[in-house]
Amino acid sequence: DEPTLAPVELRMATYPTTIRVAHHPSNGCRAVPDWQVDTIPFEEYIARVVPAETPSWWPVDALAAQAVAARTYAWQKILAGRADYDVTDWANYQMMCDVRHANSDTAVAMTQGQYLTTIDDANRIPIAAMYSAENGHPTLTNPNVSYLQSVPDRFALGRERWGHGYGLSQWGAYRRATAGQTYRQILGHYYTNVYLRDARSPANPVVAFIGNEPPYQVATDSVALRTLRPATLAVHYTISATAGLTDDVAIAPELTEPSALIWRAATPLPDGAHITASLWISDHVQETISWQVDHQPPPVPVMTVPEMITTAVITLAVPVDTEVPLLRADWQWAGTALSHTTNSGAAIADNAASAGVAWAADPERHDAGVWYGPYTKELPAGHSYRALFWLRAALPLTATIHHKPIARLDVTDDEGRLLLGLRDLSAADFGEATTYHPIAVDFHLFDDPQGLEFRVAWAGLVGLALDRVDLWQLPDALVTADGAVQRAAQTKATALFVWTVAHDAPVMAANTYKRTLYLRAADAAGNLSAETNYTLTIVDARAPTFAPTMEPQGWIASHEVTLTVTVTDGGSGLDLSRGGVQVSGDTVVSQPSVTMTPRKHDPHSATMRAVLHAVPDGNYTAAFIAYDQAGNRAVVNYPLHIDTVAPTVEFVNGTASPDTWLLEPLSLTVAANDIGSGVQQIFYRQQSAAQGPGETRIYTTPVALTQGGIYSFTLWAADWANNYAAPVSATLRLDLAAPTVALRQTAVNSTTVHIDWQAVDDGSGVATVEFQQQRDDGAWQPLANTDPRDGAGFVVTVAPRQQSLLRARATDHVGRVGAWHVITLWAPTDQIFLPLIHMP
Repeated sequence: DEPTLAPVELRMATYPTTIRVAHHPSNGCRAVPDWQVDTIPFEEYIARVVPAETPSWWPVDALAAQAVAARTYAWQKILAGRADYDVTDWANYQMMCDVRHANSDTAVAMTQGQYLTTIDDANRIPIAAMYSAENGHPTLTNPNVSYLQSVPDRFALGRERWGHGYGLSQWGAYRRATAGQTYRQILGHYYTNVYLRDARSPANPVVAFIGNEPPYQVATDSVALRTLRPATLAVHYTISATAGLTDDVAIAPELTEPSALIWRAATPLPDGAHITASLWISDHVQETISWQVDHQPPPVPVMTVPEMITTAVITLAVPVDTEVPLLRADWQWAGTALSHTTNSGAAIADNAASAGVAWAADPERHDAGVWYGPYTKELPAGHSYRALFWLRAALPLTATIHHKPIARLDVTDDEGRLLLGLRDLSAADFGEATTYHPIAVDFHLFDDPQGLEFRVAWAGLVGLALDRVDLWQLPDALVTADGAVQRAAQTKATALFVWTVAHDAPVMAANTYKRTLYLRAADAAGNLSAETNYTLTIVDARAPTFAPTMEPQGWIASHEVTLTVTVTDGGSGLDLSRGGVQVSGDTVVSQPSVTMTPRKHDPHSATMRAVLHAVPDGNYTAAFIAYDQAGNRAVVNYPLHIDTVAPTVEFVNGTASPDTWLLEPLSLTVAANDIGSGVQQIFYRQQSAAQGPGETRIYTTPVALTQGGIYSFTLWAADWANNYAAPVSATLRLDLAAPTVALRQTAVNSTTVHIDWQAVDDGSGVATVEFQQQRDDGAWQPLANTDPRDGAGFVVTVAPRQQSLLRARATDHVGRVGAWHVITLWAPTDQIFLPLIHMP
């Protein structure tokens, strides 16, 4: 699966017989060398990919959709003409193992040779059929291609996206196949502007009805006839009904758009009747689909509400049959109250509208445009919702209507950057033209909204009017009698709503406030029950609670301070307009104003923020005050300490004038002082010729200096407010030992000896070196003609068979005199002359 589409230079699309597969090192299901390239029969390859990408026990139509997507994707990669291999066996292309299964083999066999191409591609090149595990609701749009456009997927509502989000949703295919859709219908849903083609038998078209959703119920006596087919393929339809139609309706062949027709019954059909549409090519039926007619609204749901509510969140239970209950607060916006692009409509008086006025657009007088707003942030995150757009359309009353784009409805957040739900209107969504029809767009809020918009992008071709937009929360769970949790309406289930009872403006009376909730039900055909309402009585006698600590904690090294603390209320909710803070302490300070901002992902909490200016050093108390909607007051005191003055540091001992040498080992002691928060740590860095620049260390005990040398120390400190002292430096000179001299006899002849020597001192350095010679136990005599430079060699006169000793000692610059170093000199006593030998 690839997250982006790279342009490829495609060759002639001849159906492949083989494919070159490179073994990726990350693939652990194949025991072959890394990057080994195998040439595999193409359909065999597809048979290995399908069970590696999807569980083999899934419904065969889900596996068949996967087979077509994998085949299309792989063929497109072959046509890209890579030199070394076509695909790998890893997820950077498609997973492939070496195991096959009977169920997936059936799916591959039933789709053999079938692939997807775009309607407008005369070369019939396979598309880059991207797919991933869970593409979310809605799927994402790739703006570079026509076949990867965003589509709604109610089967993924409330499920986190897992994958790149483009094209086929593998888990969505599983759910759709489980609900009864064929692989052709599944592919026609997730890929746009495409059709199926059999590369092995091009003369045999593969077609399907698309755009209809299980459980196939209608309330408008209208059905959309959209098909997955090439634009040049002539098809025709027949419509029959189990009641209400005396004769079947034949709809002539169409060579226009593949999704071109809406059929509408001339008179309303009886409830329970089934409309059946058949798709024909020539005299052969290719596919049929049936809808059940349902005009009846579901019964009004009943909810039991506690007499008194004392918690911030409650769970409300609504018994249901097959309908879906809907719950809302005052979430309703008039069409005229939304924003509108220029000349995209006008406010009109309309008795059919709930408030007697609506926003209407006429193709003869207005321009295509968008109606949008209201940028609400009221809805709590973590729930699924249904936006009901109350619309009516000016449609012809003929039985067969050629499809014209009416409008796209969507729900967005973050100024339109986040698409949460969408729906393209068709004439089948509307019954008679004088009534406003509730058109549903479902969406899920994973995060707190930044400003939700409910938008109508009017196409400018069909008259359209908007009365209002209602927002309803969908159930958080459906629980059957045996306790099983379901995601779809079940017979005799209980719908559970997790509801936040806090409200920003409740009606208060002695710690008690009331809130009105509205309840109704919707069935699968889109019929709505009558609306009923319930009044919640909430009792709140508990004050808000503050977090145990304020930020920043500890000492603060600034006169400008921003204080923040989290406050929570589990009852009526925080009153965001009444927070405050009072600061008292060593000095009188200006009292700051406070802002309260709701915390993301936590509707019961807020962050209180106070900014203080020019606060002198000292100790203070910040008393934060918060109220809830019931008037309960909470006060908490936090310590506030200001220290902007850095500490000072000093060397206690060991410092002297720069030229002074210390003659004893030293324990270097340092100290620091801070008048505010106190000294936190003292740091030092020691540098010497022997140890190099050194590392920063924390001073805890005196530093022992037991070797001679020159030491450079840099010292600084930090206080508890993290103010740092200015560094202080000192150089210490230690001379702890007398110098030493080393002598060595090198070149020798019968009368002279060459002497090398070296003098070393641990501190102040060698000042002078003395050399003396003794012959045959005589007196030691100073040597003349010696080079006083350190290490320079010199020559000593000797005589054969005469005992001769040499000694040396050094004195350093502080007057220490080293010990004598003595060596015995030797010279050769005999010489042997060897004749030269000439070798012939």
